[in-house]
Order: sequence, then C-alpha cells, then structure tokens
Amino acid sequence: MIWILADGTPSQAQSYYESKGVTFGWFINDQDNSQGAYALAGTAMAPGVPWVGVIDGTTMEVKYNNPMNLTAIVQNLGTD
Repeated sequence: MIWILADGTPSQAQSYYESKGVTFGWFINDQDNSQGAYALAGTAMAPGVPWVGVIDGTTMEVKYNNPMNLTAIVQNLGTD
C-alpha cells in the first residue's frame, strides 16, 4: 500500500497517516515523483484531493475509487 500526501516530506506523510491509525505501507508525497510534482493530484484518475484509491500492484487495476468503507478495506488488506 502506498500512502501519498500532496504536500510535505515523506516523513510528514508517514506522521500524518500514522496519526490516522495507518501503520503499514510506504509513505510518500506527491511533490517528489518521477512524473513531476503533483502529477497524481492533477490526473483525471483522481477526481479531487484527497483521493483514495486501491490499486492492484500486479495488474495495476484500480480496485476501489473513493470507497466509502475504507476501514474494512484496510483491515482486509492488513490481514493478507
């Protein structure tokens, strides 16, 4: 799981998500990516910020786009 914060540093992204109870995955910011700053926030795939999506790492298919029950999804993924 990759947790992306639009602004800040990777350590600030980690602190932010950990304050929300997220304790697994990689933490990064959207300023620092190979496609250019804010490339994810500016894409049509993400209809707004914040955007929550779950992408299958094998197929790169978007499995969930702004899901309503993110807690259940995260708990399920955390047990895999």
